[in-house]
Amino acid sequence: MTVAPALKRLILGVLLLVLGAALFVATAIAIFPARLVEEWVKEAAAARTGLTIDSDPFHRSPPLGIGATRLAIRRGDAELFTIDRLSVRLLPLSLLSGAAAAAVEGYAAGGAIGGTVSLRPGGLAADLAISGLDLHAVGAARAAGIELGGKADGAIDVSIGADGCPSGTVTLDIDGLDVKGLDIAGFALPLSDVESAGLRGFFEEGCRFVVEGLWLEQRDLSARVEGVVTIRRPYVDSPVSLTLELTPRGALVENGGLALLLGLYRKSANFYSIPIGGTIGRPVVGGR
Repeated sequence: MTVAPALKRLILGVLLLVLGAALFVATAIAIFPARLVEEWVKEAAAARTGLTIDSDPFHRSPPLGIGATRLAIRRGDAELFTIDRLSVRLLPLSLLSGAAAAAVEGYAAGGAIGGTVSLRPGGLAADLAISGLDLHAVGAARAAGIELGGKADGAIDVSIGADGCPSGTVTLDIDGLDVKGLDIAGFALPLSDVESAGLRGFFEEGCRFVVEGLWLEQRDLSARVEGVVTIRRPYVDSPVSLTLELTPRGALVENGGLALLLGLYRKSANFYSIPIGGTIGRPVVGGR
């Protein structure tokens, strides 16, 4: 007869302890200086990715949030991408499950980025959605002499374990893709009026990202990239082992220029398979 009251007191004590810990963490985050958060984020980005972040000073975003504007992500002097506005807000109830989750809301290039990021003893998880992102604002392409157009929608559902290796999936669909300045072996690829384009991929053991398909379909050309990227730090040094498959049609077949320049990679009358090696930062088309 005395067990039940004792058990109730134990359960109540545990709940109060958990709630107290959650309240303590939430309070600590609420009073934690935004400047220190900014320093940690920028130092972690540089150490893990080799990229630098420039921005206006981070600021408080009540309740229990941190905000930032004009976050420019750079590699050296080249600006890769800019996030106009970003806020990260703690979800206090997540602390009851042993994780610290935050709602993420950002705006960039006319589009939106939103979802949740959670931190637990086993690692980090992110479940984010991208909508209406204007590819013209992707500085990484401009730095390579390529001009992009179109709108991108996608999803990132990724977890990073204690070993630093990710797992999960990445999807991307692009509407109205237009590419200028892209050439292979000196042959300019006409990539306007693209009917469909996108990316499907997943992370597997060994810190490898499997590109199931990076594709585009256009009246005169079908192009598809498949293969593996082995994740390294900094990420720009990650080696790639990819294959670019091209199927020209119409005018591209008639002018014969593609067959002349890419004859080494020709597998059939109008099918080409081109290896891509090197790294993310320095890809080598035509070699491993």
